[in-house]
Amino acid sequence: MRHRVPDLAFRALAVLLFLGSAVWVTADDFKPSTKEGRVTSIRDDRLIITSQDGMEIRYIVPQDARIKIDGKDVKLEKLNRGMRIRVTTARGDPQKVTLIEGLSLNKDFDKQVLK
Repeated sequence: MRHRVPDLAFRALAVLLFLGSAVWVTADDFKPSTKEGRVTSIRDDRLIITSQDGMEIRYIVPQDARIKIDGKDVKLEKLNRGMRIRVTTARGDPQKVTLIEGLSLNKDFDKQVLK
């Protein structure tokens, strides 16, 4: 009986520590990430932007990434240096570009979800 009390206490502590350190996954963990900025450089499949807070961000743009300017599908080469863009990347992989939205005529990004 003397050994049972410390053994039960140890097991209860282990369970509490395990439950306390569990990682909870929410719907936000699966949302894509977006950054807005201006095109600094485009070379082959490489894109460099300067974000709104002045940070330089580098991306590799895969062949299957969607690229739009003012809502119209275009090729990566149509983006111009200095153009305002919004880059969307896959959740969990900040380098995998899934969508690039550029602005040439519109002054603000449309808040609608693109299909």
